[in-house]
Amino acid sequence: MHAFDVQNAYEKNRVMVKTLFIVWIALFVVNIIAKEEMLNILLFIVFGLIAFGVVFPLNKKRKADFFTSVFLQTSVYALISALLWVDSSIVVYLFLYLALPVALLYQNRFILLINTIEGIAIGSFYFFVRSEAIFPFNPITDFVYILFSFILTAFVLYA
Repeated sequence: MHAFDVQNAYEKNRVMVKTLFIVWIALFVVNIIAKEEMLNILLFIVFGLIAFGVVFPLNKKRKADFFTSVFLQTSVYALISALLWVDSSIVVYLFLYLALPVALLYQNRFILLINTIEGIAIGSFYFFVRSEAIFPFNPITDFVYILFSFILTAFVLYA
């Protein structure tokens, strides 16, 4: 990995924006088909409008490439966090792990570090706040394993 590559940042952001937009639409449709609660659907709408409302114009103008890359990643974690707050489940929790490797697209250690910190912070918070919904009947030692798995995953990706 290397320093933030401004020359290729636009192209990476373009790929990331398109990919996340497709994933957002797909998950939005799945939520509707699965008849999820209206609050979950509204969260997808609000977070999608905010995230893509900010990054589409910036990416189109080829401005603020570093901000766009960090904002996209943070938006993903913010949506996952909001979903965990209203509807905690292991499935939503696992998206924290899926979001971490996405940072590898940028091949930038600082962006990976930001994602690691966000993932560990959100994962730790919801482990304790919503553990009865996400991890029923599991002792605190599960937290140690979860924390270790985040750190190990980040270390493997960082190396």
